[in-house]
This record gives sequence, C-alpha cells and structure tokens, in this order.
Amino acid sequence: MSATHDKERSNLVPSEARLAAWAERTIGGRVVSIEAIARWRPAWNFDLDMGDRVLALHARGERDDGIGMPYQIDYERRVHDLLEAHDVPVPHVYGYCDDPYVMVMDRLSGSVDLSFAATDQERVDVVLEYLSFLPRIYGIDLEEARTAGFTIPESPEEIGLGLLPAFEAGYDERMIAPDPVSEFLRVWLHRHCPRHRTTTRLITFDAFQFMFD
Repeated sequence: MSATHDKERSNLVPSEARLAAWAERTIGGRVVSIEAIARWRPAWNFDLDMGDRVLALHARGERDDGIGMPYQIDYERRVHDLLEAHDVPVPHVYGYCDDPYVMVMDRLSGSVDLSFAATDQERVDVVLEYLSFLPRIYGIDLEEARTAGFTIPESPEEIGLGLLPAFEAGYDERMIAPDPVSEFLRVWLHRHCPRHRTTTRLITFDAFQFMFD
C-alpha cells in the first residue's frame, strides 16, 4: 500500500476504512471512492479499481431491529445466488464484511421507478422484459431451493399462508398490545386459507425493483 493510499484511507471514518480494507483484501483492487447512503439500514456505495476496470459496488447492512422483517442479509445472499445460477439478472454478491456487517454486491445503474421511463413504449418494454424473467424463477426446482436453505411449504395451509406466519412472529415480538384490526385480519386469513392448494413454486414478493436505464 502506497503512502498516498495510506493518507486517503486515514481520511475515512473507521467503519468505511474497515469496509474498504475488507474489499481490497477479499475482492482485490483498490477502493477509490466510498459514500455512505442515508437509508433505513447501513449502506455504502463504493468503487473498486481493479486495474483493467472499476467495479461499482454496494454494501447493504441489516435493517433496524425495530423493522419486523423476518429475513436477514444472510438469507438474501441465498436468493441472489440461486437466481443468478438460473440466469436471472441480479447483482452478484461478493461476500460479507464482518465489521461493519454488510453484504457486498454489484451496484446497478438506472432507476426502479417507471415514471422515469422516457416514453410510454419504454415503460411497456420494461414491464414485458421483467415479466419475461418470471418463468425462470417459477421453473426453479424446489429441491435445489431446499438445498440452498429455503423452507419449502408442504401442507395446503403452509402453501396458502406463505410468509404470513414468519411475519406474525415478528409482529408478536414487537407489539406492546394487540391491535384489534390486525388481530381480526389474522384470524380471518387463517380461517379462510385455501385448503385445496397442493402446488408449490418459488415466487417473488415485494420485488418489483427492476433496474432499467
């Protein structure tokens, strides 16, 4: 490491310096820029000069404990790796930095908001391109998903309720007192869960973050 590089590193806050050191040690190259992103979770964008190219990377941390999401970033990598193995265009994950605890992956350019489409035709084209990838996801063998660490629902109730029980557990842990409307909806969903469904597929949820330029 050069003296210039040492001086540049000394200008970083400690968490950024540790992240930069991890990236250079694990992926290679040299971090030439890093920027903290104001979000509901720790996040940084940074560039890694590999000599022949510059990798645009994103470091994604855990959500705040107060957010009742049952899935953490260790689970998210399984999703990325499984989809990438089936030619679904997702950011490649390079690994996890322990301190700060973040998942480091490719940073994509573009927008996720269709209002930024230049024309109505581009908006239609983006939606159709997104839809063209869904059969690849639905066609993933569930035994492969199980091997990757996914829990596969077996009973009609497990299939019908999907992720609801996991979110219910997080809700119960965080609520000081039951919310009447939420309790009514939970009971209704359990009572009216379809009992005739036996087909299971890997599907997406909360996932229309389809980057486009």
